[in-house]
Amino acid sequence: INVKCFPNVNIIGLMTMTIKNDTSSDKFNQFEQLRELKDKLNEKYNLSIKYLSMGMSDDYLDAVKAFSTHVRLGRILWKN
Repeated sequence: INVKCFPNVNIIGLMTMTIKNDTSSDKFNQFEQLRELKDKLNEKYNLSIKYLSMGMSDDYLDAVKAFSTHVRLGRILWKN
């Protein structure tokens, strides 16, 4: 499906979650793949996707290294 088929839909970002028990390196690679997908979609469809929601309490540092613009923190905020 071509995203341009939906003229009233404005894609502003992409989101991913990694496989729970993957290594830090594997998670970083998954984040990098989403960043690359964003770049490809922007180029192919002349879009301006700018947000990447990647990373949670266990992997947010890898997400930030992969240029995440948003992270979802929960459990880490309430740890004692």
